[in-house]
Amino acid sequence: MGRYKIIISFLSIISISVVILYAADVTTHISAIESSWGSQGSSAATSRITFYESFFDCREQKLSVEDVVEIVEGLKLSRDEKVIEELIQKLNPKFFKKQQAHDQQKQKWGLWEKRTLINDGFRERSTGEDDEHVVARGLHLMHDQLNNEISCYEEGRCEFHYHQLPWFLAVPPENALQNVASVEEGETTKTLHWKAGGWLVVDAEHQLPIDEEIVDSDGAVLKRSFYRERSVYPGDVMLPAIRIEISFRDKLANHVMVTVVEDASFNVDISESEFVLPATEKSIMSDLRNNQRRARRSKHEITDSAEYFLAGGLASNTVLVPAGPQALNWKAFFLILNGFVLIVLGVILWRRA
Repeated sequence: MGRYKIIISFLSIISISVVILYAADVTTHISAIESSWGSQGSSAATSRITFYESFFDCREQKLSVEDVVEIVEGLKLSRDEKVIEELIQKLNPKFFKKQQAHDQQKQKWGLWEKRTLINDGFRERSTGEDDEHVVARGLHLMHDQLNNEISCYEEGRCEFHYHQLPWFLAVPPENALQNVASVEEGETTKTLHWKAGGWLVVDAEHQLPIDEEIVDSDGAVLKRSFYRERSVYPGDVMLPAIRIEISFRDKLANHVMVTVVEDASFNVDISESEFVLPATEKSIMSDLRNNQRRARRSKHEITDSAEYFLAGGLASNTVLVPAGPQALNWKAFFLILNGFVLIVLGVILWRRA
C-alpha cells in the first residue's frame, strides 16, 4: 500500500506540474497578444483611409462553411479588382450577372461603393457616394445626400452602420482575451480557442488576426472572417488591406461584407474644418435627440450643422417638413363648384325676369 501511495502521489505531482506549466504558457501567450493588440489600437493617433466596400446576400447559393472557405482560399486574394469581382461572382452569381447587365447610362450601379474615413482621435467622418457620417462634439450627424436631409443623433445613438477605424485596425477588444480557453501553437501561427467555442488564428510574429470563427451556444457557426493582404502604410501602421466577413444562418452563408483598402495614411495632420458638415438652402434638418423627431427645411445655407443643432436651431414645437404636393381637398372643391353653379343660375333667372 505504501508503494501505491507513493506512485499515486508522484503522478499527482506530475499532473499538477503539467497544469501549472500549461497555464503559465497560456498566460505568456495572452500577455504577448494583449501587448500587440494594445499597440495596434494606439498606433493610429490620426487616420485617413480610402476604401471600397460591398455588402450583399448569398442565401440562394446555399453555401456551407466548407464551401465558403474553399472559395475564399481558392482565389489567392489580392487588391486586384478582378479578383474581388470573382469572389462576388462565386458567392452570388445572380447578383453579379444582374449588375453586369444593368444599364449604367440610366442609373449608376456598381459592385462597390468608394468611401473615405478620417479620424483625428476625437472626431470621425465617413463619406460615401450617397451618405456621410460626422461624429463630433457629442453629436452624430448623418447626411442623406439623395434626400438632402441631415439627421442629428446623440453620439452613439445612430442606428445606421458605417465602417469605423477599429474595423480596419482589425483587432478584437483586449478584454476578449479573458475568454481564451487555450492557445495552440503552429509553425507561424497561434490559434486562440474561446471558452464559448470558436477560435481566432493570429500570426506568431505580430499577433494580428488571420482567420476567425464565431459560434453560437450549440456550436453552429455564426460568422467566418478572413483578414488578407497585410501591409504597412505611411505612419507605420499595419492593416489587412482586405477584410471579408460572412455571416451564417441555419448552417448556410447568409450575408457577405467586404472592404478593400485602396490607400491609407496614419499619424498625419487633419484639420478640424474637415469635420464640419454644412447644409444647403432647403435642406431638411432633423433632430432625433431625446427620442423625438423635430424637423424643418432650412431657409438659408448653414455653414456648420453641428453648431446649428447645438445652438437649438429647431424650436421644441417644430414638426413641419413639407411632404411634397398637397392632396386635393374634394369637399372644398365641391363646395366652391356648388357656389359657382348657384351664382350662374341666379344670373340666368335674373336676366329672364
